[in-house]
Amino acid sequence: MTMKRYFLYSLTFSLLLTAIPALPAYCITAPELVISAEEEQQLTEPVTEIVETSVENSEIVENTVETVENSEICPIEKATTYKVLDVNSGEIWEISVREYLIGSVSAEMPASFSDEALKAQAVAVHTYAERQHIVSQKQGKNYDFTNDPAIHQAYYTENQLRERWGNEYDTFHEKISSAVDAVKDELLFYDEEPILSVFHAMSSGKTDTAGNVWGSDKPYLQSVDSVSDKNAPQYEKVVTYTAEQVRCILGNAKSSLYLEGNASGWFGTPNITDAGTVLSIPIGNETFTGQEIKSLFGLRSASFSIDVEDNQVSFTTYGFGHNVGMSQYGANAMAKDGCTYQEILAYYYPNTSLQ
Repeated sequence: MTMKRYFLYSLTFSLLLTAIPALPAYCITAPELVISAEEEQQLTEPVTEIVETSVENSEIVENTVETVENSEICPIEKATTYKVLDVNSGEIWEISVREYLIGSVSAEMPASFSDEALKAQAVAVHTYAERQHIVSQKQGKNYDFTNDPAIHQAYYTENQLRERWGNEYDTFHEKISSAVDAVKDELLFYDEEPILSVFHAMSSGKTDTAGNVWGSDKPYLQSVDSVSDKNAPQYEKVVTYTAEQVRCILGNAKSSLYLEGNASGWFGTPNITDAGTVLSIPIGNETFTGQEIKSLFGLRSASFSIDVEDNQVSFTTYGFGHNVGMSQYGANAMAKDGCTYQEILAYYYPNTSLQ
């Protein structure tokens, strides 16, 4: 953003646990879903996704869009270097734009993807970075963004890439470097401003609007068909909990929740967008947002269905990520069909111009 991390609707249930001693061992919030490098390589699946914070705040928080969205973005001269805060050491790295793009594209999209998809990813990464650079300057920060994929875009150093790619380092590095070099001077604009170029691993089969997912619409983050995503690896993923685990997790999120009888009667009819995103779902005497359910149960997407059988509650997710902006698997499918990076970007970010 992935891939992969804007309007953050996550519930930090771990904090709640500190106030509730002596909970049963199974009464633990599902761990955040993270794909390891090995798993990513096996599945050819993007490692991260951009997550925006709250459009509203920072950007990919899903990131911290709030900051971005609540500020007027005034274009300035393009950066030649970025200052990246390393969240592990606390150090601020000053990295050339080219080096950053290579490291971020390598972290956000599999090197096995088609050249035109990698170029599209490079433009999306660059545009997002440039937008955040402008915002950070306006706010007086001493860095542009972090390397934390849960807050901003992922970034891999040369050593990390050598470890990840092994003997294929030279081949993959040359491939991604070539893609970056081909587009490093181009950004996506809307109304003379770098856009909020969010992306995700794979859609539900149709991307959603920023308004539906984060509550703040954008002319270039609209819903488009991305049917090829349904053929992506692990498009559907099932996560199963016992009914008692579900009761415990939901009850700790909302203490006023009351659930009675069999679990099959707990869940009401969800409010779902045309793209399949669950906006809200009645559960017992409470209503949860789809983003809350995604966070609480470690789901890959807020596009999901729920099945109850034999005291087991199964969540089936469709796609992977927030479902807004460019689908990385969709971009790769378009590239394989002969589309250029310009066509890919114009499709997933309508009403924008490439400059």
